[in-house]
Amino acid sequence: MRNFFPLLIALPLLAAGAGTAKDEPQAPVAGKAEEQKPEEKKAEEKVEAAPAESPAPQLEGPLSGYIDAGFRIRPGLGGDRNTYRSIVNLGEGIRLMGMDVNYLSPANKALDEFHLQGYNWGGDPYNTARLDAGKRGAWHYLGTYSNVAYFNYLPSFANPGSGPAIPGGPKLPLFMNERAYDTALRNFDNLLELFPGKHIIPFAGYQRNEMYGNGITTLVAGQNEYPLRNVINWRQNMVRGGARFEFSRFHATVEGGHTSYTDGQEVYSTEKLNGNRTVPYLGQTLFLTNGKQTYDVTGSGPYAKVLATAQATRWIDLYGQFLYTQPSSTVKFQETAAGNLVDPMAPFLFYAQTGDVLTGSSKLPHSSGLVGAEVRLGERLRVRETWDTDRFHTSSAALLATTLTPAAGAVVNRNTSYNDLTVVNHDRNQLEALFDVTSKIMFRGGWRWERGNASSRANTYNPAMTYEPSRMERNVGLAGLQVRPFSGLTWNLDYERGDGKQTYYRTGLMTYYKFRTQVRYQFLNDFHINALYSVFNNENPSAGSGYKYQAQQGSLSLQWMPQKFKALTLLSDYTWSSIHSDITYLIPSTMEPVASLYRDNAHALTALADLTLAPKFGLSPRLSLGGSLVRTSGSRPTQYYQPVGKVIVPVHRKAQFYSEWRWYGLSQPFYLYEGFRDHQIVVGLRFIL
Repeated sequence: MRNFFPLLIALPLLAAGAGTAKDEPQAPVAGKAEEQKPEEKKAEEKVEAAPAESPAPQLEGPLSGYIDAGFRIRPGLGGDRNTYRSIVNLGEGIRLMGMDVNYLSPANKALDEFHLQGYNWGGDPYNTARLDAGKRGAWHYLGTYSNVAYFNYLPSFANPGSGPAIPGGPKLPLFMNERAYDTALRNFDNLLELFPGKHIIPFAGYQRNEMYGNGITTLVAGQNEYPLRNVINWRQNMVRGGARFEFSRFHATVEGGHTSYTDGQEVYSTEKLNGNRTVPYLGQTLFLTNGKQTYDVTGSGPYAKVLATAQATRWIDLYGQFLYTQPSSTVKFQETAAGNLVDPMAPFLFYAQTGDVLTGSSKLPHSSGLVGAEVRLGERLRVRETWDTDRFHTSSAALLATTLTPAAGAVVNRNTSYNDLTVVNHDRNQLEALFDVTSKIMFRGGWRWERGNASSRANTYNPAMTYEPSRMERNVGLAGLQVRPFSGLTWNLDYERGDGKQTYYRTGLMTYYKFRTQVRYQFLNDFHINALYSVFNNENPSAGSGYKYQAQQGSLSLQWMPQKFKALTLLSDYTWSSIHSDITYLIPSTMEPVASLYRDNAHALTALADLTLAPKFGLSPRLSLGGSLVRTSGSRPTQYYQPVGKVIVPVHRKAQFYSEWRWYGLSQPFYLYEGFRDHQIVVGLRFIL
């Protein structure tokens, strides 16, 4: 948070440099807004939230906005701390809850606009900043920053010793979590444009993403797995530049850049581990006394991108895009392990120590393109067609040197070389027509076909083939309807039916359909209602698959903002959803088929009431009450509650006191040890500029 203090100190200086010129009222923008086409009036999944409050009135002078500073108190956490940190992870202490500072002064010759935002600084797991500044007609800069403290350590996940509760008490975890992360993710993006608003706008940008921290992962050694410590260090840099061309009937963007990245990982352990196997293997107990892996990948490559739209004539629009990249990477991998282990290539050979060294490289040329057109045939009929293609191939080579030291016998040296080539080609074409039956009814119909082929190295269970080809083919019918019987009411219906001939994966789209309907109603500008229902069903009847998947969702959202009593606002949203998934899979060690059945039925409810109380001494306090809850049943029943209450009390025309209370509660009947509950209280001041 201290990085913002020099900037806050500089804000009054910027205001002083603006002179004493008065802000002139802006005239309304002339011209008629472009009429939205019926098919483009797709309703959103959820009702739009109430407009963000304007906490500060527009005061005279170049500066406006607010700064929220507060202190969070947590009286005490009950339940599992790791689960709480994986889901909520909010701590105590002083925080910069929010900041939104605006600077506007046309008299300033170098900088006439400035917008700075920052949220959740001072120790929270997710904090962001955004800077938008520029001089109209000369330059414009946009910078964004985010810092995410990603913690994921659910006791029951990837834990062979955990399980559902049994009569008499929960079954506690026997081993630690074998997949865990305690990392930080940072993203920094910068973009500078020159001559915004002109016909030709050059731009340049720089982006950096990085992730570092530690966690837990497994070392796989023959007939056993051992959870080890994991150190993560990943980062990527991208430099880009180009120009936008903005004309009345033609728009285009030409961009080029270069990306470089490194992905490093170190896995290690210096203590004896028995691993996941709880019974002897061929009469011997397997264990690991020392293990280490180092994994390092570096890569880089250029890319180029072109996008364009054009209005060829009054009745036809054209658009297209093209993207090409060619990254290359090198890999270095080393592993050492000691203990009583099994050779994965010879399951009857025990060894006391092993060492692996692998080096490799790869290239991935990738090109994709899209072209399309919209033709208007009269006032009621429009026809659209798009064709896109995506093609890439990966060529790689690697050499693995393995040294095995058996418990008894001679040392075994083994060298294995790999030369792989993966090729993927995919084409798709879509044709649809949109017809306005009347001014209140619009019908849409169309058809889409997809074709693709791929080739990759055959899996170990198919030794007769070196490379295994695969294909996908799918035909899809499209239909839609929009009805607007009277002002304020809109009904949308969309349907999609796919007939797959072949697919790459067992869970890929085969024989499927999608259905979605939505009703939006607005009454007297006071009452808004939005109802939505959707269903998705996919089946793959191919031999050996037997895959069935169905997802349904229904929601109802209400918003009431009475015009005659503007001090009250009510918002509510209810969502019901269900997921059913059935598929069989093979246990790798025994190749036995096992059925995987997953069921989830969820109910989620959110409600919020906002009330502005009667003014006292010219100041109007505000009160907000509400919360959210989620209840699920099925394969993993869960209950989650989050009530909230907030009060805002003005203490000065430029200062407001606020206090907020939240309660977080999670429980899972099958995994009682993974629940938690926590109270949080925030008190603070909002300073209005």
